[in-house]
Amino acid sequence: MGRGLLAVILLAIAALLLTLFAPFGAGPKAAEIENNIRSQFEAEAIPASVEMRGNVAHITGQVGDAVVKQRAVDIAEAARCEKCEDKKWHMVKDETTVKVAEAPAIPTQSPYTFNAVLDEDGSVVLDGYVPDEAAKASVLARAEKDFPGMVTDRTIKIAQGAPAGWVDAIELNIDELDLLERGRLSMEGTDVLLTGRAASIEDRDKINALAANEPAGFNQVLNIEVLGEDTDNVGQMDSDALCQELLNELNSENAIEFAVGSARLQPGRPIEVLGALAGGMEQCGAFQVMVEGHTSTTGGDAANLALSKQRASTVVTYLVGERGISVDRLSSEGYGETRLKVSPEVSAADRAANRRIEFLVSR
Repeated sequence: MGRGLLAVILLAIAALLLTLFAPFGAGPKAAEIENNIRSQFEAEAIPASVEMRGNVAHITGQVGDAVVKQRAVDIAEAARCEKCEDKKWHMVKDETTVKVAEAPAIPTQSPYTFNAVLDEDGSVVLDGYVPDEAAKASVLARAEKDFPGMVTDRTIKIAQGAPAGWVDAIELNIDELDLLERGRLSMEGTDVLLTGRAASIEDRDKINALAANEPAGFNQVLNIEVLGEDTDNVGQMDSDALCQELLNELNSENAIEFAVGSARLQPGRPIEVLGALAGGMEQCGAFQVMVEGHTSTTGGDAANLALSKQRASTVVTYLVGERGISVDRLSSEGYGETRLKVSPEVSAADRAANRRIEFLVSR
């Protein structure tokens, strides 16, 4: 009985103390300050909440950054009770957290590719993929070292999926590209293709020597022309995309020309280009090659179709008989003027572009 009476007395004393020490009029003051803070938060779209507990404004919520967090505190501290004698009656307790921004996901790229094109004026254009910003900076620095003031980063992007040694392979081949008058570096996975023209056999030999340092697991294919010299191509390509690119590059001059209205090959540069193409086909030994003939719109449709077939057949005959390409790997077709590269034809240059031989790689 005595213990029960003691408990009642203690509770009564506690209630009396709370009454004595609680701020006079805390309810109205707290409500006014809380409303002022909440209104300002809403006006400035601050994603925080406020709750008055006695004379303490508790701020909670998740904000975007430290600047917004501080602004919420400033608003809460600046709030006033206009009807109170002590305008700065309350305290502020900041319980907000800053939302940690998630790093954007790095995409995975397949196939993983990189290209560098060297023009005859010495300018270099780069595009493709590297694993991170440090790799991008390293590649650009190497290119700038070899080609100062002549480098254009067209679209080097960050992506996952790079083979081990990727950046080393790029930088080694940029050094090789520096030994060419013009050329192209093409990389797809661990297949690396370097094509172009060197000024001398000595420069081509230097490229061959550098290529021996290719990172482990990479397959380097070199197809470097030296005008007036025999080919000395290195490596076998297993990528159908790069084999197609190789033949396109070797045929980029559209130099395989014929006598007007006939299927007789012109001597000189057309024969040199066909020799280079034969070398490229040998480096793509696992692939079939379709030789396609096309004409301009000059002349009748039927005559153009027949002429395009004859010219494509002439190219196959030359590659087999003069360059030793297996006849089983080659086929031919003619399309006349049905697949114009430039349309409409308005100039002699347009007609020359449409009179062409193309090479299509397949498995």
